[in-house]
Amino acid sequence: MKNKLICFLKYVFIIIIFIHFSFSLFNIFTSIAPDFHEYYISAKKLINVKILNSDKHLYNGYPLFQTVFFIPFVFLPYFVSQGLFILLNIISLLMIVFFTLKMFKTKIKLVNFFFLLSMIIVSFPFKFTIGMGQINLISSAFLILSFYLYKNRRNFLSGIFLAFAIWTKPYFAIMSLFYLLEYKKNLKILYTTLLSLFFILIISFVCFGLNNITQTLNSVPILLNFDNREIYYNQGFMGFISRFISNDLFKGIVSFITALFLIACSIKKSINNKEKSLQFSLFITTILLINPLSWQHHFIYLIFPFIIVFYKLKKCQNMYLYYWFWFSYLLISSNIKNPYILKGFFGNIIISHVFIGALIFYFLIFYLLKRPKFT
Repeated sequence: MKNKLICFLKYVFIIIIFIHFSFSLFNIFTSIAPDFHEYYISAKKLINVKILNSDKHLYNGYPLFQTVFFIPFVFLPYFVSQGLFILLNIISLLMIVFFTLKMFKTKIKLVNFFFLLSMIIVSFPFKFTIGMGQINLISSAFLILSFYLYKNRRNFLSGIFLAFAIWTKPYFAIMSLFYLLEYKKNLKILYTTLLSLFFILIISFVCFGLNNITQTLNSVPILLNFDNREIYYNQGFMGFISRFISNDLFKGIVSFITALFLIACSIKKSINNKEKSLQFSLFITTILLINPLSWQHHFIYLIFPFIIVFYKLKKCQNMYLYYWFWFSYLLISSNIKNPYILKGFFGNIIISHVFIGALIFYFLIFYLLKRPKFT
């Protein structure tokens, strides 16, 4: 009787979420998604051979070689392209969930599959990603495909998809450390990744010209400017510490040391550990914690780690860990509409809820790697 009630409640929840999502999609398709619009304009002006000095829209704050990815979209009217891009993001979401579940090689009930999708769709990082027209889900799909192919010993294709992930989100280069842990075994993946990235850069040189690439590189020092990193939507360690420390040099040093420490911990915990899925999840979570600009929409990358940890916890059968798991989910998936009314020490703690949730989740993965008998 209890199981039937739970199943019924799941169906009700799924129906409500998908009806709401359908209306939200209509609004997204008929309004401008700001980030996609910037990419679209940049790619279109690239086709028209505009250079950086003559048009500020060609450099939109993102690495220029990312713009190459958006060139195919400019041959269609804007709203058609945006609709296709949003559809590509939704397909990417389905691929992430499908290939993640496929790694467990166990059958999953259809109601549980849609319940899982509903839990993702209702989260703010997903809404932020879709609404802004971000590329996060596509990049994440590339990364998960790389790992899936690695698990199935398709090293050549794994390297190509890892290159695609780095191409669309350069900080995924840190994921190379995961493959370097067994570098002799993964040499083909690493070589293929490097060659694929080299090929992508050659295409970028052809599209942009060496002069434009050089001008873009000259703007890189801007990324080392730590002003205004305390903004609510920045939920990495840099955003957290910036809410308490105003000195840019000091918070830069502290963030750098913390990043090195977390990377070192992730590497040490992963060495000689057979739980590859948890290792991969740990590195993804580490990236979000140490990225100087971890916007809330970036935390959509945690789809894979959350599914992995959820299934590992089922074997653990420790209710306290389940509580921490769902607590971290609530912290990461929620959003404060007016965060600036919260002031002082405790206000800064509250508006850092995503960072705190991600940190809890990091320690949860760390614990599971420490206790292999539970995993």
